[in-house]
Amino acid sequence: MTREKLEQLYDMRMLLEPFAAGQAAIRSDENILKELEDRDAEMNALPVADRALAYGHFAQMDGTFHDLIALGSGNLLIQETLARLHTHVHLFRLHFHSRATTDANQEHSRILEAIRVRDANAAENAMRTHIQESRTRFLAFFE
Repeated sequence: MTREKLEQLYDMRMLLEPFAAGQAAIRSDENILKELEDRDAEMNALPVADRALAYGHFAQMDGTFHDLIALGSGNLLIQETLARLHTHVHLFRLHFHSRATTDANQEHSRILEAIRVRDANAAENAMRTHIQESRTRFLAFFE
C-alpha cells in the first residue's frame, strides 16, 4: 500500500467512524456494549512477551472492536463500507508489522466509555482522536 492510498483510507475513516461512534452511543443495545467491553478487556490483557503474536491478536480484536461500533450505529451502509476499509487496514498491518500499543488501548477505552454513558459527542471526539493517532502511527512507516 502506498502512502497516498493509506492517507485516503484514513480520510474515509475520519469521515465515517466518528459519526458511527456517535450513533453507536445512541443506538447500541446491551449485547453490542457487552461485546465492546469484552474486546476492550481482551486487548488490554494481551501479553507483551511475544510482540508479534500479541500484535496479531490485537489486530484481530481491534478490527472486531471497530466493526462492533459500526454495527451499533445501526447504519448498514456504514457497516459495509467500514468492513471494506478495515480489510485494507488489516492487510497493511500484516505487511508492516507493528506493536500493540498502550496508546491504542487507552484510545479504545475512551471510545467505549463514551458509548457506555451514551454521550454521542464524546464518542465522536474520542473516535476522531483515535483515528488521528492511528494515522500518525501508521504513517511513520513511510518515513
